[in-house]
Amino acid sequence: MSMLTKEEELELHCRLNKDYPPLRTPPKAQSSISICFSQWLETGDPDYLDKIIIVIDSHGLEIKGVLLEQLAIASYKRLKREFHYGKKTKVNKSVPSDQANWNIFKLMHFCKYNLEDAAFLSSGWLDKTFPEYGLKASVLNLRYPQWRDKNIDSIDYVKSIRPDGWNKEEQEIFLASFPKSVSNHLKGERR
Repeated sequence: MSMLTKEEELELHCRLNKDYPPLRTPPKAQSSISICFSQWLETGDPDYLDKIIIVIDSHGLEIKGVLLEQLAIASYKRLKREFHYGKKTKVNKSVPSDQANWNIFKLMHFCKYNLEDAAFLSSGWLDKTFPEYGLKASVLNLRYPQWRDKNIDSIDYVKSIRPDGWNKEEQEIFLASFPKSVSNHLKGERR
């Protein structure tokens, strides 16, 4: 379980995005780096940082900034035997749905999608990225307002960083991280 506050986690994510900006980082690499970084922060399992190193190496990127700092923390914890490999660590079930909700927010705010279409696309992304945690678009659609209300401070902060939104190229790069087609069964049932 993370010992960081939401604000501290957001700060680390913002620093990660500065180190590996969307315009200069391949979309699949950025998505993997971001997801594994979230999982590292949530669980403290250094295996997630190892996965990031593999992604970075496979894309010819450099290890730098906040990632280097977090690797030092993980190395220190390993050497001090503060992390026990015998103990099972799993992805916190809130991480995939939290990422899906951030996707919905970004699709709506930065790419001008409506909630229904954003939830459908995000459901496809969730099914591809975390198949064992998949949620139908109808469920994401229903849960998004509650998630938004709980995360309004973080959302306002993200909006303040980019008051003019994303340009066309940034939108295209973000949209490239979603599946080209999403199965209709992921729509779910509207109530």
